[in-house]
Amino acid sequence: MKILLIAIGTQGDMQPFVAVGKGLRARGHEVTVCTNDCFAAFVKRHGLQFEAISSDLQAFMRTKEGRYLMENATNLYKTAAAAVKVFGSLKKLNQSLVDQTGEAALRVRPDAIVFHAKAPGTPSFARKLGVPCMLYTFQPMFVPTASRPAMLFPDLGGATYNRFTYKLIQKLSRKGTRGFVDKWRKTHALKRSHAPLLKMEDGTQIPVLHGWSEALLPRPEDWPDWATVGGFPFLEEPEIYQPSATLASFLEAGAPPIYVGFGSIFGSDPAKTTRMVLAAIQKTGRRALFSCGWGGLQKDLALGLPNVYVLDEFVPHSWLFERASLVIHHGGVGSTHEGLRAGKPTIICPFFGDQPFWGRLIQELGVGPTPIPQKKLSAEGLSDAIEIASSTEILTRAKQLQRQIASENGVENACDFIEKYLSRRETQVS
Repeated sequence: MKILLIAIGTQGDMQPFVAVGKGLRARGHEVTVCTNDCFAAFVKRHGLQFEAISSDLQAFMRTKEGRYLMENATNLYKTAAAAVKVFGSLKKLNQSLVDQTGEAALRVRPDAIVFHAKAPGTPSFARKLGVPCMLYTFQPMFVPTASRPAMLFPDLGGATYNRFTYKLIQKLSRKGTRGFVDKWRKTHALKRSHAPLLKMEDGTQIPVLHGWSEALLPRPEDWPDWATVGGFPFLEEPEIYQPSATLASFLEAGAPPIYVGFGSIFGSDPAKTTRMVLAAIQKTGRRALFSCGWGGLQKDLALGLPNVYVLDEFVPHSWLFERASLVIHHGGVGSTHEGLRAGKPTIICPFFGDQPFWGRLIQELGVGPTPIPQKKLSAEGLSDAIEIASSTEILTRAKQLQRQIASENGVENACDFIEKYLSRRETQVS
């Protein structure tokens, strides 16, 4: 079967789809990943076919407007307010993404599509092609449950309120993207759709696969059978990683270091952030690994410090985190799971989106201290958090969670769910 995976966004958005794509390919499927053109080499290196869309989203994140959005979208109200302020740029960007992903789907002509939440036009692409589609998401936002509110909402208690938060996100998401999708539909001879967010026009349910560990957030008992939690799909590198001589020497020269990195995310003043992080490290007297990512930390400010190693080379988190004492990052779902899979205490300094949510969950689970939002980051606050995260209690809990995560197989579970749904669909059609 020919399967198209659509993943738009950062490397953290794309990489889980590559992991699942490799699993599907191993089962005999023909897999194409549609994602930003800057990830072409990465996708192809893992043996998957590639369809490119532009990296306009990454370029937008580097603008003044993009940095503003990343620093202010921390809950539903603030996200909406920040989006209104940058509406003009977002409108043009979103229309371009819908158009490009739609054209990619028509070029590939798959038998089925699995899509990220940042690709809202996918049900329309599937409708045009006459094929099924499935949402693969990494945040609790769309499938209602009485157990807890949707991400971005405060926990005010009560089953009715909790269910309402998901329905509201569905409604706002549908409303926010309808114009872009309807414009694409009109261009491709389709009538305007009035289907809800998780339904096809004929009433067919769109299945939803959630890619996080049940050790962090169990599947709610009141979910329907078309929604599941599959575990996080870790991407295993095809070759045995060998560190550079300088990195190996640093790791061998002393106690396991603290890992610090904010991945693809960066705020309005990376230099200020870097100085605060370095001051916190020096205050604790610890060694550190500095991953500058796409610019969240500034390399030149950390060079020359004997207790700090600046990571210039690509190093898989799966290898690196095992050699760290604890991890400090922005709270992306991938970094969060990799740190916990390595059994490491975690300090989250979130920017926006789902990052504050994972930060709070880390605290609730007892594997890290209270998250420190980037806007409130200080040398003193971070050094205090490092001391808290180094406690025996948190380390013990991190090791317990590590064993739970090790018992899951997110890639195989995702492949099972996808194939189960597709086989059920084929039976219904025949």
